[in-house]
Amino acid sequence: MTITKQGSIVAGSVTASWVVDAVTKTAAADVNGVFSGDATGNVDHVTGRFSMFPKLLPPVGTPIRYQWIKVGDKTIADLSNISLSVVGNTVSGIIPDVPLIPGQAVFTLILDVGDGVDIVNPVTISLIDDSNGHLLNSVTKAQLGTINYSTGAFVINAPTSAAFRVKKYEYRWTGTDYQRDSGSWTWVWTSTATENHACSVRAPGLTKCAYLSIRYENQHDLTVSLDDLTFDFTPNSRETVATGSVRLAFGGRTYIDRLGYLYSNIDPLTGSGEQSGTFDYNNGIAKITAWTAGATNTNVVVQSMLTYLDDHTVSDITFRTPGAPVRAGSLYIQCLDAAGVLHDVTVPADGRINSDIFEGTFDAEIGVAYIKFGYLVKASENLTAEWYDQDLVDVNGNIWMPLQVKADSLRFNCVTYSYLPLDADIIKLDPVRLPTDGKVPILRKGGIGIIHSTKRTPFPNNVTAGYLLDVGRTRLAKCWLEDANGLTVPTSKYSVDLDHGKVTLATPLDLTGYAQPLEAVHRVEDMSMITDVEISGRLTLARPLSHNYDPADTYVSSALIIDDLWARISDVFDQQTWTSVWSDTLIGSQSTAQFNATDYPITVKNRGAITERFALIFTSSTGFNVIGEHLGLIAIGSINEICAPINPNTQTPYFSINPLAWGAGWSNGNVLRFNLHGANAPFWIARTILQSEAAVDSDEFALQLRGNINKD
Repeated sequence: MTITKQGSIVAGSVTASWVVDAVTKTAAADVNGVFSGDATGNVDHVTGRFSMFPKLLPPVGTPIRYQWIKVGDKTIADLSNISLSVVGNTVSGIIPDVPLIPGQAVFTLILDVGDGVDIVNPVTISLIDDSNGHLLNSVTKAQLGTINYSTGAFVINAPTSAAFRVKKYEYRWTGTDYQRDSGSWTWVWTSTATENHACSVRAPGLTKCAYLSIRYENQHDLTVSLDDLTFDFTPNSRETVATGSVRLAFGGRTYIDRLGYLYSNIDPLTGSGEQSGTFDYNNGIAKITAWTAGATNTNVVVQSMLTYLDDHTVSDITFRTPGAPVRAGSLYIQCLDAAGVLHDVTVPADGRINSDIFEGTFDAEIGVAYIKFGYLVKASENLTAEWYDQDLVDVNGNIWMPLQVKADSLRFNCVTYSYLPLDADIIKLDPVRLPTDGKVPILRKGGIGIIHSTKRTPFPNNVTAGYLLDVGRTRLAKCWLEDANGLTVPTSKYSVDLDHGKVTLATPLDLTGYAQPLEAVHRVEDMSMITDVEISGRLTLARPLSHNYDPADTYVSSALIIDDLWARISDVFDQQTWTSVWSDTLIGSQSTAQFNATDYPITVKNRGAITERFALIFTSSTGFNVIGEHLGLIAIGSINEICAPINPNTQTPYFSINPLAWGAGWSNGNVLRFNLHGANAPFWIARTILQSEAAVDSDEFALQLRGNINKD
């Protein structure tokens, strides 16, 4: 028998009992909702739906008593009483009201995006308890933490990045005439886009913690007369059962359908029988009201049943074209809606579909389309619709109303490209190692390309001091000297005029240890935006080249644009005692003395600064050691003098501290902590070499860091 709509139930709390021939029968459902004992079946703890089948059929009308604990209103924890702790994106705490009922804990937290990103809303994550000590994301079911029911301790590992709805802005003219002064350009929010960004957990770590304790009591008791047994033969489909096609075997009886009724004990001579239930053809549900008491309650055996399908409809589709890439603007789609009305659309070249009942995207490169069918309607006029979802309402108060279309009416056609093998002698590359479309991703349209040529010009043998060499090219990007063995000659032994392409050896000149003849290695280059990249290897640049290049020694390199960089100081704080832990937040208490970083900030220069964490540990009331996390002890300073330890690589101070910033009250063991950030940017280099025999003896590449500065 089936009991429905009892509301949320505490897992593992459902029991059932009944009496047959003065013998009490019992059954209980475990935390997974599975009955055992004298019955089989299951419990849906979320909806409160019971499906319980006694192993031996009791007489019709037998009272069956169900008992369970209803979830009801969980205890909402006072967040200040659960010892919340947040370290990075890990949230932990302890619920004191233990022991807890498994499967009843619920947590909610909010993820905020970093500064500089304007989002529509922060991301809210709800976590549920799976009854096995795991905390799962309520949407994705991914495990994000654990909970101990005995101690109440929980740990949540929130994600470090998430998808946010980001606001997009652009300038819009508010006037009606560009020639008048009645309007203006306004920076307005025009659209939103989903983007992944790094995120952090909003303090204090949780916005909600709800649970049920063992001490919670909400016992429910329901006695139901076993007047019928219900079976659903099409629970996961929309199939309709054909009238007169049903024949079932159950509990020692055979049942057949006639015009919506079930009959058993059929007389083979007259065809009459005992009315024993009903059958719902649209939903495939049989309700048996007569059976043989004491018979084994085995599964119903379907001896015959015919089903058929109405028109199968869908409200959205995802499909892939037979080939890819697809010619832009060539994809055509048509379909019939549930009412038989024809709709069609030709996908624009940009792949954005928004026409008639169609909305979606198409990626022509891989041939994958996602399309949903429907219209935008006013949300306020559809609050009771089954598809209504407040989270889907846009900023204009509209919501997408899905439209059903016939799946078998969907048709599309398109033009796809295919590529023939390329001649390696033409493109000077092995085409086997190229992508199927031949595009080389290192050089992209809109990217930066550097065209450069490096040549060598030798000096005379046994060259003397002051010798002037003209390399034959002007406006050099770089020039250096190497000896006959490839050893680089120090710059102190020569000077270079890059503009005129001349190298002058020093006077006096000592070339001991360097094999002659020397060579000047010089490079000229042009840097430009790439406006087009062809499969043949031809590049189109945004501006003409300013040098004459020889194809034999000319190469093209890509450039990674890093943006503006500058050195800076962050996380300045003082600490009473050094704990040998490099933390960016205070450990323990502050020192009595205070460092005045507002009026006398720590100063840095790009040339001297590196990325490092520093601790200035006092050895007396005035003296201190300057210690870097990776550099170690680099200087000994005093509060009465300027502290400016020198970077030996640049002969420039790492930083500089004005003695007026210190004030008084410092003592042995006090610490001033701060972080130094150099004017540099990290990046990863990943190189992949396919397994094969070596094609060349040496395969190498070079990286160059370059930058520009503004001059006063």
